[in-house]
Amino acid sequence: MNFSTRDLELFFVNAEVSQFIDAMRPKVAIIAPSLDTVPSRSGHAIYSLIEDIAYHSHYPILIFSICGNNLISSKVSDRIVYYKRPLAKNYIQKIMGHRLRKLVYGVSRVEDFQYTADVLQLCYKLNIKCLVVEDSNSLLPKLPSIFKRGLKTVLHQHAIAPFYVSKFRWRFFQKKIDEIVFVGQSSQSKIEVRHGKLKVKTKVIYNGVDLGMYQDSASSGELLSFKLKDDSDVKVLLYVGRLIKEKGIMELCEAVIILKSNALLVVVGEVGSDPFSMQLQNAAKSNPERIYLAGLIPQESIASYYQRADFVIIPSVGDEGLPKVVTEALVMGRPVIASNRGGIWELVNININGIRIEDPIDKDSIADAIDRGLKSENSLKQSAVAKREYYRGILSAERMANEFDMVFEKYL
Repeated sequence: MNFSTRDLELFFVNAEVSQFIDAMRPKVAIIAPSLDTVPSRSGHAIYSLIEDIAYHSHYPILIFSICGNNLISSKVSDRIVYYKRPLAKNYIQKIMGHRLRKLVYGVSRVEDFQYTADVLQLCYKLNIKCLVVEDSNSLLPKLPSIFKRGLKTVLHQHAIAPFYVSKFRWRFFQKKIDEIVFVGQSSQSKIEVRHGKLKVKTKVIYNGVDLGMYQDSASSGELLSFKLKDDSDVKVLLYVGRLIKEKGIMELCEAVIILKSNALLVVVGEVGSDPFSMQLQNAAKSNPERIYLAGLIPQESIASYYQRADFVIIPSVGDEGLPKVVTEALVMGRPVIASNRGGIWELVNININGIRIEDPIDKDSIADAIDRGLKSENSLKQSAVAKREYYRGILSAERMANEFDMVFEKYL
């Protein structure tokens, strides 16, 4: 395809991507949220799921993403179109303030509007028939009504952002969506409690993982990264995820410090220079025998951490859809200790291969859940290993992509 000068001013389309478009003539596209880029620079699970859907789908899929710094190659590099225009609010939007913007537009993050509008124009030019909108309410306002265009839109909803939109605004947003794919039944249920029965098609597709990267085959050399090797006296509690307040990581650190058991919390995630990250670093420095910050680990190396873990901990205090770390733990045959958020307990069985944290805001409650897990360690581990092949059958990236293909079939 010959891209216009304006197209190339707005989008970065290298020769490999242009060749993919010319050869494959994609009819499906995914627009990624603007908080990060594809591939993710900081380990956002949503962005790895986008890669897996596009890579394993039987349909050629184009990906739209903002253009970050230090872009790295990935298995879908040949199909990512990067948006180059800086995201910004206009003058009026700036002076409106957060509350007024949300009242007028239904969302506060209005800098995504131009990004969405420009992606739509290129979709029309490329004859895209189905656009998957990933997770973000701020991408919805600029979508045209389903009655005014031929492009079908599928919202892939991870957390429960629509829960915080007014009922009036959500009715307006629904008119722009043909179908919503939820990552768990609980997310759909909670939104319907808030807004009433949804007026669009819905489907639940659990997050999948690339099983090739999650094997019990890590070498002992890889396990040296947190200096334990085969020390059976130390119980490894593994946290994998973003280091933000909503994930409950600080409460988890406080709980591990007061544990009576000989346990080490291994934290996998990007450590920044923000005040919250500094707080975590101070906790780790003050308690090196209890907390180890491993930093951001490449996906191809993460299996070694799961292999060494006795338990995987998910102490989220904020809203969740279905944390990808849950599916990673299950396909690796590791028991889970987690709060009651999102779709976690749709997949994990309480007191069989998982222990529930009753109140993740309370460090004592987290510590109690860990203690209960350690007391039942043998039976929990046996159950997790026994169910491993079952989970690998239902939680693969291929299975996830195949289920999305069934959605696409309806609109192509």
